[in-house]
Order: sequence, then structure tokens, then C-alpha cells
Amino acid sequence: MFSMLRTLGMVLGQAIGKPAFGRRSAVDLLRSTLRDEFTLTSTQVRQLEVARLEYAGKIDSSGSAESPDYLAPALQIKKMLGPIRHCLDLEAAQW
Repeated sequence: MFSMLRTLGMVLGQAIGKPAFGRRSAVDLLRSTLRDEFTLTSTQVRQLEVARLEYAGKIDSSGSAESPDYLAPALQIKKMLGPIRHCLDLEAAQW
């Protein structure tokens, strides 16, 4: 989920002329562009980022006591697709 969120931020950044390719910078750009329509909390974003790093073997997952619920953030990301598309449509109209 974090990779998808980051990719959406990279696409939006390219479209609006503010490229962001860093792990967090693309998500931060998405948050600042969508403002109130970015509905993930900082904690949820961090949980998704940690899950991605654990999956990639970049951090040790043996100390994880419990697995957070990823369904809620996934549904929130799905709801953000409309506002993201709207931003992309506005940008495309200016070309």
C-alpha cells in the first residue's frame, strides 16, 4: 500500500511540475496537495511505510508484536483516488 501511495504522489508531482521521488517526499507532496482530502494519519502512513520496509527486508520484522489493520488505510487510499484524479484532470486541462 505504501508503494502505491508513493507512486500516486510521484505521478501527481510530475503532473504539477513538482517532481518528488523520495520515499517520503512523494507522500508529503500528495498530503500537501490534497490537504483535507488526504485522510491518512501520520501514524497510518508510518505503519504502511514500515510494512513496506519489512517486506523488502530493509528492516527487521522479528520485533513486530502485532500486525496493524491495513484495510482501513487501503479504503482511505481508494477514496483519495477521486481527488487525485481531479488534480490530474485540472493539470491536463492547462496543457
